[in-house]
Amino acid sequence: MEPASHNVSRRTFVRTAAVASSLALLPTRLLNAGLFLGPSKSSAAETAVGEFYATLSDDQKQTLCFPFEHELRHRISANWHVTKPTLGETFYTSSQREMIGRIVKGLCSEEGYERVTRQMDEDAGGLHEFSVAMFGEPGQNQFEFMLTGRHLTLRADGDSVDKAAFGGPIIYGHDQVEKDASQNIYFYQTQQTDAVFKSLTPEQSSKALLEKAPAETAVQIQGEGGKFAGIQVSELQADQK
Repeated sequence: MEPASHNVSRRTFVRTAAVASSLALLPTRLLNAGLFLGPSKSSAAETAVGEFYATLSDDQKQTLCFPFEHELRHRISANWHVTKPTLGETFYTSSQREMIGRIVKGLCSEEGYERVTRQMDEDAGGLHEFSVAMFGEPGQNQFEFMLTGRHLTLRADGDSVDKAAFGGPIIYGHDQVEKDASQNIYFYQTQQTDAVFKSLTPEQSSKALLEKAPAETAVQIQGEGGKFAGIQVSELQADQK
């Protein structure tokens, strides 16, 4: 039997890792569907983004469209709306809502889409409770579509941001973790995290464990000189990786 202090440390590790994992859209095993580096300009999601942009009226563009380097594209939060109109409002046409639905589906694998739509339904009430924005213009060198709302941020950028998967940070979450962790649709990730912890040596554990989860600003893309708390993957054994 493990000492009580070790059990507490493991729970801390799992909670910390669960928070950090919210910066990815889909489970690691789903990212093998060609999405790890972000969808290409010819993907279903990118095609739908171009179609959506072409339907926007001048009034809609004034509300939804921004320069590519606008500060809103760089913002990250677990619960926010990048623009005021939600998809359920008359601000959007029915065909535009259908296009946005195709964009979301095009960003996910089949299983990932099932999880994301369930999360939207249970945490926010459905896709109609989310908001979108466009940065730049499809067909030009740089553009990005962004969908935001409760516990979800999705991006489709046509590979506009070099070396950044999906064009920037992704958020996903599920409220059920507060009621019954086993009912959370991403619970198996927590189980995988615990398996990783169990594989660590005492020396590795001392490096990996943190007293509390890092601030969002501490896990942003930092470039080659970036510094992050915890243990580096390069320090792990092959089976741990």
